[in-house]
Amino acid sequence: IAIYNLTLNEIRDAILKAQQRGVQVRLVVDKKEAVNRGSRTRDLFKAGIQMKYGTTEGLMHNKFTLVDGTMLETGSYNYTFFATNKNNENQIYTNNPKLIKRFQENFEKLWQSAENYFEQAVPATSTPRSSTSGGGASGSRTCESNIQ
Repeated sequence: IAIYNLTLNEIRDAILKAQQRGVQVRLVVDKKEAVNRGSRTRDLFKAGIQMKYGTTEGLMHNKFTLVDGTMLETGSYNYTFFATNKNNENQIYTNNPKLIKRFQENFEKLWQSAENYFEQAVPATSTPRSSTSGGGASGSRTCESNIQ
């Protein structure tokens, strides 16, 4: 998973469930966003998820998920309340092997050049609003089901 912002408890929980089933999960995240109060990346790190900070000069602004080399989700959608319920977002799901290969190669380059995640001084975690109803991109349910 390469994601700029992850604040949804539902996505965090789906990732943790996948890990508990033995799925190898790796995340590349934006360093600045990862230390925001509502970020759930800290929870994932504490649970042993492999995680790194993107090291681009600007933002690590990618938003894509690869599942077992057979499915790709990408678009403007971050795993956040506002992206799920308020914003106009887009997502594409594909099983196109050529596209998946290009994104996998990109992820491996990101992973190799990324900085190891480390726990920083993060403000006390608040409970972000979670998505329990449709709206916005309504994509978190689909992402969650694909992760599971």
